[in-house]
Amino acid sequence: MRKIKFIIAFLVIIGTMIYSCQKDNDSFSNGFDDAQTLIQLSQIDFEVFTMEDNVVKNSFNAGTDVIFVLKLINRSKTGFEWYYGDGCGAQQQEDYFLVKKKNNTEGSAIPLGKPYIPAMCLAINLPPRILEPGEEIILARDRWSDNPDNIELSPGEYFTEFTITIDRKNYQYSWDLRADFIIH
Repeated sequence: MRKIKFIIAFLVIIGTMIYSCQKDNDSFSNGFDDAQTLIQLSQIDFEVFTMEDNVVKNSFNAGTDVIFVLKLINRSKTGFEWYYGDGCGAQQQEDYFLVKKKNNTEGSAIPLGKPYIPAMCLAINLPPRILEPGEEIILARDRWSDNPDNIELSPGEYFTEFTITIDRKNYQYSWDLRADFIIH
């Protein structure tokens, strides 16, 4: 009887040790996954710029229909998951692609409009698009004239600036973006 109690106690101790070691490994694994997530997010880039036709420019003649572009670049060594909700969240921001004209006399800026018609995003759960290492995609490409409420941009200095924030696991990573341009 004593032998049986000893064997049961021994098995309980061994079982507890195995279970706690497994839990510790899970914590280590989750910590590793978290570190990998942060490293990958730090290797994702966004670029915002202006174009005329298919040429990147920041200086335009009066009357040019300026094109505003947002590009995502995966500089990491693994595939990056871009979710519909990531882009939708950016578009819902008040300052997303809001074009402002610099007011040099006061050092301020006058908001003029956006190169698209703001709309509500659909609440759908689409699978992510996987960007392979080194892959670039255009997330937005909108002409100033795409929004019929906009008036022609008069000569002056302009800019658009906004922040894109991505949530992954328990982390948020943000990119501050800005594009300056001139109309002559």
